[in-house]
Amino acid sequence: LGLLRQSSFFSPSREEQLTDSASKYWPELKYYVGWSTALGGCVVEPEERRALASMLAFHWILANKYEYFIRCQSNENPLYSQGWGVTKYYTNSFEEQESNNRLQPGQFNQLRKFVYEKVRVDNPADINLLMTLLAVTDLFKVDSFILDAVGFVFDLELENGEANCFSISRPEGNSSDDLENDSELVFDNSNDRLVLLQVITNQAARKKYLPSVERLLPAQREMILLGLGTGFILGQFVQLESVPASLKRLRKLAMEDPRCCDLYLLHMLLDIAGARGEVSLRGSLTLDKETCERLVQAIHTLDLFKQGFSEIEVYDRYVQERGESLECKCTDPRSSKSGKIQRAQIRLCGMLRIESFEGAQHVVEAWKLLSESEQLVLSDELNRTGIADGWAMVPYHAPRLLKMFYVKACESGECSRRYELEDDSDTSTDEFSANALAMGFRLLIRVLKNARAVVNTSTLPEQSENGFYVVKLTNLTKRHVIDSVLHDRKFVNFTIHHKDKLGEIVLGHT
Repeated sequence: LGLLRQSSFFSPSREEQLTDSASKYWPELKYYVGWSTALGGCVVEPEERRALASMLAFHWILANKYEYFIRCQSNENPLYSQGWGVTKYYTNSFEEQESNNRLQPGQFNQLRKFVYEKVRVDNPADINLLMTLLAVTDLFKVDSFILDAVGFVFDLELENGEANCFSISRPEGNSSDDLENDSELVFDNSNDRLVLLQVITNQAARKKYLPSVERLLPAQREMILLGLGTGFILGQFVQLESVPASLKRLRKLAMEDPRCCDLYLLHMLLDIAGARGEVSLRGSLTLDKETCERLVQAIHTLDLFKQGFSEIEVYDRYVQERGESLECKCTDPRSSKSGKIQRAQIRLCGMLRIESFEGAQHVVEAWKLLSESEQLVLSDELNRTGIADGWAMVPYHAPRLLKMFYVKACESGECSRRYELEDDSDTSTDEFSANALAMGFRLLIRVLKNARAVVNTSTLPEQSENGFYVVKLTNLTKRHVIDSVLHDRKFVNFTIHHKDKLGEIVLGHT
């Protein structure tokens, strides 16, 4: 804690020292090298810079350096145009959008109040806890770390006679050849961070692979375990990618240990602030005005758990708030056909990160191009709670997939020339945009429909009649897949794999 105990830690000069010395204080950062299957088969080095960007964002909030935090959120910075949302495609002008969407001083002060007054991070030990969590939280994405650390834990359990069918399995290596199937979808109901929890809870593995976590007080390590154990991802909730059933563990934590819950949510907010750190460490490219509004709104809504609200009540409240911000009606009963359509369309707007009425109308126009049976499948799947109505689906990376279709749909003349309608009719760019976006919806429908078939035909424990599964669309979020759908008019063939505690099993094909 030497660096954190120095009063000059909060001075601007410490920014450079923090960047240069981070791996010395948090050596786990050195693991962010090599390959990542979790990221869809790509190198993982950018994750180190994202972790650093999150740590720097925390530093700027603590040091009250608003001007440092927003340095890259300027009209002169072309990198800012690639931020978290897609609102630039339907605002009056891109320059106006950027100028108006910069994080405001009042919002920055709101973040500081959240840190100091709500979460009460006011001492070096708490700062170190959050910095450590930011440094290690994404290690589950790193294949080499999983192979080494989790394999080490498995061997220890095997040696001690503790390994069984409910323990983690011995990981196998992944070659680049295994990742050539761009259409593979992984389908599971596990917590991706389970592998990281396995290492944290094993003292020998913790000392060997997570020295920063080992230095924490036992009570602090317990807070990390409780937070990661919820499996909750704030970005998924904000984008309406998650379902009510995925909030159950977070609700339990909020009711039993409110401060631990707040600290974990702060960590997730900071994680989002550094999400584009591989591009620039000079400020936060992602935590601008609109993104901050959404995150603060989401955290405020999640606070209702502390008052005893249920998962469905909190989720529906957030969906309704998002609908109101888009000027979209969301007042009909959930059980009614119109209510299901309203909620489904708002969820699609959330996945597309749409923040305006005009953008919401694009979703409505694309929805109208779907057949009645397609609308029925999508509205039904996007209204499942996973609590009292069977198994719900979390379409992981659906925002990225749909955004790629939306970008294509909103591009100007070049797009309409490249992807002409088959009937060669005289179609306006706006009308074609709806067609392109509708094709993205149809791909999502196929994924959810086939995933549902797997659930309906698989053998599930009798006591598990409700819950949620994660359908990982990572390998569909590639440009040539989108081009194949839009340009060549091809259906994308994909394979669904089912993962449980015993390993990975192929259950179905399309």
